[in-house]
Amino acid sequence: MGAKLQDIIGNRYGRLTVIEHLGVRGRRVHYWKCQCDCGKNVESSGDNLKKGNCKSCGCISKECDWNKTHSMSNTSEYKIWNSMKMRCINSNSESYSYYGGRGIKVCDRWINSFENFYEDMGKRPEGMSIDRIDVNGDYCPENCRWATMEEQSRNKRDNIHIEYKGQTKILTDWAKEINISVQTLYARLTKYGYSVEEALNLKLNHNKGQNFSGDKNPMSKLTINEVKQIKKLVLGGEKIVSLAKQFNVSNSVISNIKNGHRWKTVEV
Repeated sequence: MGAKLQDIIGNRYGRLTVIEHLGVRGRRVHYWKCQCDCGKNVESSGDNLKKGNCKSCGCISKECDWNKTHSMSNTSEYKIWNSMKMRCINSNSESYSYYGGRGIKVCDRWINSFENFYEDMGKRPEGMSIDRIDVNGDYCPENCRWATMEEQSRNKRDNIHIEYKGQTKILTDWAKEINISVQTLYARLTKYGYSVEEALNLKLNHNKGQNFSGDKNPMSKLTINEVKQIKKLVLGGEKIVSLAKQFNVSNSVISNIKNGHRWKTVEV
């Protein structure tokens, strides 16, 4: 009779995650199929896993041998290479869903060779990190570069591209050009419903001395419908403190609306 089975599927031992029971071999020894963080599969007995005799597919040993040669295991380049692999092949990585989970892979030339990675990418320039030129493409020599944080921020999937007068720029660049915050420009286009032309030129008009009040003020936190609700609630006896908390504004804003100092034209 075989030894009593203790299910260890899903357990991690070093870099190995147990994925399948392979049965009993030899003298009632249970063997398990494991997946290494590097992507390779390996078979091991349960005893060797639990005793720490088997921690990887062998990649740890290879890395240790190579580390003795290149002495770069503590460098930023090596850490970037290792992190790049983990987010693409290790489903337990916090970033896996954004990379490996989307089908992003590390090319065959790099996946098991830091030496090849370093040969292709070279020394990391100060203040830069690895960036994929095509954000939906793999990590490979032809699709990777060293880039600054600012360059990488312009190369994200969720960037908003705005076309105006024949020029296409991301929202961040337009905000910088007209000297307003990204949050203000975003609010103009989404919350307040301005056209692209209005959103990009409002700052220039404001500088010429025009006064934008109420919902035409790009810094306003309230919409017309919200002001109408506030006025109705005030008439119903709702307290200023309660309304300020409910609409996430200061007490003075509610007080000014109540006393007619702001939003005079809005009728209930």
